[in-house]
Amino acid sequence: MPIHLHIGTHKTGTTSIQRQLKRNRESLKKLGIWYPSEGELLPGRGHGITHRNIARSLDNRGGPKPYSPDELCTIVRSIAVKSQQYEHTIISSEAFWRIGFAAAPELYSEDELWLRKQSNIAQIRRLFQDVDVRVTAVLRERGAYIQSGYSEFILATIYKHDIKTFIRSYGHGWDYGRQLLAWSSQFPVQAHSYEDLSKSGQLPLDFLRCLCEHNLPDETLAPDKKSHANISEPIACVAFKLFLNQLPLDYHKRNKLYRKYSKIFKATCTEPSWQSLAAANSWLTGAELAELRQSFIASDQQIRFLYCPKFISIHTDEMAQIQLGNRMLRPLTTADQQQVLRIMLSQKSLKPAWFSPAELKE
Repeated sequence: MPIHLHIGTHKTGTTSIQRQLKRNRESLKKLGIWYPSEGELLPGRGHGITHRNIARSLDNRGGPKPYSPDELCTIVRSIAVKSQQYEHTIISSEAFWRIGFAAAPELYSEDELWLRKQSNIAQIRRLFQDVDVRVTAVLRERGAYIQSGYSEFILATIYKHDIKTFIRSYGHGWDYGRQLLAWSSQFPVQAHSYEDLSKSGQLPLDFLRCLCEHNLPDETLAPDKKSHANISEPIACVAFKLFLNQLPLDYHKRNKLYRKYSKIFKATCTEPSWQSLAAANSWLTGAELAELRQSFIASDQQIRFLYCPKFISIHTDEMAQIQLGNRMLRPLTTADQQQVLRIMLSQKSLKPAWFSPAELKE
């Protein structure tokens, strides 16, 4: 009975998939599909979803782990034993995608980064010895994936640099071919196209159909009122967070300020002076996207051949008419970013009291 390890990637409907698997857990069991809760894996625990904590505990980077080694062994044994009762078991977390990568990748050579990755995956294989584990990834067109990842990184951290610096420093994050090769050295691997799964508007269900190779009926998953879970923040808002990241602010104060200013933006973005900023949907121009995608052509072809025949990559001759979803490409320019600051700060100015005396001296 296979155990499907869904490793991401980020921003490919993973939150919607996980929400629907959780909401329909009991009905899916009747179909032979198990999406385990924490209480099912660790006796005495609740009914939360532990999979992100499983991934973090399996990551060989330093720092505290959500589960102790003994707890992790109990979880693995529970998965191995209880999965025999079902046709399919699903463990899902985007955190698996980052397993093994250094927290500060700039301190390592590319080869060192991937050796760490391969070593971590080999450890996971040893932990799941004699268990039928199959790895599944969902791949998004890389131009969109990189830009979404850049926005998420700015929001989640105090990253201060532009997208070109980000691309130079974190390229391993979207090296799909090498990532899938590292996993396939230890496990069977399959990959699916995010754009293809999104076509019907039923991504969680179509993902489940691909994973389990079942012709599941449309009513398998109850309708989700939050079908657009984890929607990306407007790029103009993220540009303001990038500005806040430059300031000597306490981490919690910075995030509090961002939430306050993003509400201001969303409440007033229909005003004429804001509309062009609200329409921005790209950190890169069409020419920059074309150059970026050109660099991936050989790798994209290999991915289609080895892992995902429907994997999407947009060729350079289509760039003049490129669309993101149903929206035309609208890059956020330097002038736009300056306008964001002017408008935001005219609505509600930053106060000196938000900066500690020690920080102001630096």
